[in-house]
Amino acid sequence: MIVPLLLQITTRTYWPVTVTQLASGHVAHTHVAVTGTVNYVKHESDGDTHIRLVDGIIFIIAECIPKLPCRIPHVGEHITIKGISRKDGEHGWWEVHPVEELIP
Repeated sequence: MIVPLLLQITTRTYWPVTVTQLASGHVAHTHVAVTGTVNYVKHESDGDTHIRLVDGIIFIIAECIPKLPCRIPHVGEHITIKGISRKDGEHGWWEVHPVEELIP
C-alpha cells in the first residue's frame, strides 16, 4: 500500500551538544539540541529574535525567524534549543539558526 506523502511522519534526529562544544565548533552533526541558560534576548530589525544561551562565560546564539516563530524565553530561563548549527561569518560566533523547537 502506498502512503500519501502528506500522511508520512518524518522525524529528525537532533544530536545533543553542550554550549561549549558548539561555541568551539566541535560538533559532528548539523541538527543539534543545545541546553543552556538564557542571558540575553533581542528582537532584531530583520524580524529575527536573538537568544544568547550560556554555560558559564561561554555562549552561543539561537535565532528564531519569522517563518518558524518560537516562544520567547525569559532571561534566566534554562531551555533546550533544537535546530541547525552554523557559524555566523559576520559576527564570528556559532549559532543555532534557525531554531526549529524551543523546550522549557
